[in-house]
This record gives sequence, C-alpha cells and structure tokens, in this order.
Amino acid sequence: MRSDGKFRAAAAIWCLAAVAITLGACREEERGRVLNYQKGVYLGAEDQALNQEQLDALRYRATNQRFQ
Repeated sequence: MRSDGKFRAAAAIWCLAAVAITLGACREEERGRVLNYQKGVYLGAEDQALNQEQLDALRYRATNQRFQ
C-alpha cells in the first residue's frame, strides 16, 4: 500500500507545479487588454499619428502598387 505522507507530498508538488504553470502562462503584454467588447466601438489604445515622412513613404508605395 502507499504511504499517506508520500501521497500528500506528491499531491502538493503537483498542485504547486500547476499553479506555477498557470501563473507563468499569463504573459505581461496580455495583461490589461480589453476583454469586454462593445459593438461598433473601438476600445483599444489610440493610434499614433504618422509624421510627414511616413505619410510620403506610404503614398509612394501605394502609387507604385497601383501602376504595377
């Protein structure tokens, strides 16, 4: 038969391992994200504005794609 003390020790180790894996699975970048959504409403972070150089580069790429 198995020893009750060994069984409890093994169960405790498995529980601690499960807790460690569960907590480790929560990546930092996924914390604080929007979990409740509203239809038709963007709840994410505000986009950064593009500077004139970036806008010119996008226009240039779009023009090249249009004529290919």
